[in-house]
Amino acid sequence: PAEPSAIRWNDLDETVLIKSLQRFGTFLLTIIFIGVACILVSWVREQYGIAYAALTISAFNSAAPTVFDKMTALESHSSEGSVQASNYYKITASMWVLTAILTAFVTPFVSTLESNSDSLIPAMYCVFITELIKTPITQALDPWGHFCRHFLAPRATNQPIMNNFFLGTEYQLSERYTNMTGVIFLTFYYAMVFPIGFFWAAATLAVHYWVDKFCLLRVWAPAPMVGTKIAMISRLYFLTTAVLFYAVMSSYNFASFPYDNACVVRDMEIPTEYVGSFNLTDGEGTHVSAEISEADLVYKYCNQDMLRYKPWPAFPAVPSSQPEGSEWMSDDQEFTNVFGWACFFVAFGIALMMVNKLRQRISFFLFGKQVGKEDL
Repeated sequence: PAEPSAIRWNDLDETVLIKSLQRFGTFLLTIIFIGVACILVSWVREQYGIAYAALTISAFNSAAPTVFDKMTALESHSSEGSVQASNYYKITASMWVLTAILTAFVTPFVSTLESNSDSLIPAMYCVFITELIKTPITQALDPWGHFCRHFLAPRATNQPIMNNFFLGTEYQLSERYTNMTGVIFLTFYYAMVFPIGFFWAAATLAVHYWVDKFCLLRVWAPAPMVGTKIAMISRLYFLTTAVLFYAVMSSYNFASFPYDNACVVRDMEIPTEYVGSFNLTDGEGTHVSAEISEADLVYKYCNQDMLRYKPWPAFPAVPSSQPEGSEWMSDDQEFTNVFGWACFFVAFGIALMMVNKLRQRISFFLFGKQVGKEDL
């Protein structure tokens, strides 16, 4: 059972129907917030580049805890642990979509491995550097806490009000878990094309740990004893989902090399009119010169992005999923056959485990079947 300090006594009389309607309403508001954020980040990236887009993502990630805390206040919960869990779901969904999934969606496929301003690699550096610096600095400096202690407290009208300004800054345990799982998810999602992200993630998590420890002891106010619910949700669902994306995206990313949408046309010679020296203008308006000889290979366009095949993505991403006549995988990529099926079985096992946990939750909700802590 929840600790007495964590029980929300005024919400205990609400019916299941009212709670469900409230949470459905905040779910719709969450979708709207994420949608507006995605549109704005995409616009900033197109107009001003990836550096400003990364700052915009960081700004939304900073504002999300406050926005979703106001949304969760519209819901009725029996304990503070349930409130933190609801916040955790919303903030994590927003951070995962904005930080990882949106970046992959707005980056042109052929720019994944390039070094220009539209490519994925510079965007990853910007996002990791922002996560490494921005949150720890704002937490450690604690501008609102200093404003309360040094400006508002001396001007308080009585002693109890002044004492309240020295209680410390309130913090959300859900936000702390979101920062951790967000960095892990970003690292796993792009592990195959940005392996140095593991080092960035280790540095980011280490800095977050020491700054959080300092703030917990010196800056933040004591929080209610919410128990271990958020830790279990993080371990059973969010970290498991991150591993699921790790398996699936690694398979697709490995199969998509070399990310140029060009396939060799075998048994075809270069037409004579194309042999020689030419002055060309590329898609960015840059003038270049090209030399074509009869020994060069002939290429044609082929879609190497198996994740965006229509009507359904190719899964697992194995050599046999390549369109006939548009094969691009080299002999070294034949390992994709083993790698793709291994990722498939990992994803299948994780999906079964999560379905089983969901079945236990539904059974507990409908029939009141007693479950242990591991089944939350």
